[in-house]
Amino acid sequence: MKSNFVSLLFCIFVAGCANVNQMAIKNETKSIDVGAKSILLMPVNISRPVSSRYTPHPLAVKFEKVNASGEKESIMFQADSEVGKVESDLSNKFYMRMALEPGEYTLHTILGNANAFPFNGFFNVPLLLKVTVPQNSIIYLGKIDAILRPRKENEFRAGSVIPLIDQSVTGVSSGTFDISVIDSFDEDISEFKSKFPVLARKEIKKNILPTWEREKAQAWWQGNDKN
Repeated sequence: MKSNFVSLLFCIFVAGCANVNQMAIKNETKSIDVGAKSILLMPVNISRPVSSRYTPHPLAVKFEKVNASGEKESIMFQADSEVGKVESDLSNKFYMRMALEPGEYTLHTILGNANAFPFNGFFNVPLLLKVTVPQNSIIYLGKIDAILRPRKENEFRAGSVIPLIDQSVTGVSSGTFDISVIDSFDEDISEFKSKFPVLARKEIKKNILPTWEREKAQAWWQGNDKN
């Protein structure tokens, strides 16, 4: 737990975001109030094409919105122990639950860690997807499928080259992500309801994210000097 907290602090520093929120519902949650904020359900599957002891897993999800002053505001949700465990050295699924006020947002990035003693590699999954949060709702955004693979030529890096050894050994600085949004509503919602019983009798609406665009992620990476 301490290691995850330190890792999250590092990610907050990198992301420039201090507005950190907890996951919206827990296993023991008894009731849900969507009067002020709606709840977003988003499973995340992070994998590698080949087995590795440096298994990638999420630390936080970052959203952005434009505030009343016309400035971008970052909102981060910290992954907790109930998002799921790392059980495979190839592919793992995590269950994100976030509460946001109604409005227009950008689902910006998933910040994460690929680690095994003594190395820690930190990465960004650049999503950059628009999402409209409706009022008084529980919504399913679709499943994010992110494959961490070796990059080619000038493809965006999964993470910074610094610190050199950790980022290199874990395959983060030499890697990139292939990302897709998958509508697997029936399977995913069944799993959410099993893990979080408070959802069992709730209406959950589909609000599937748009198709991910590599070109947009590439432009963001280059514009932010992520070399």
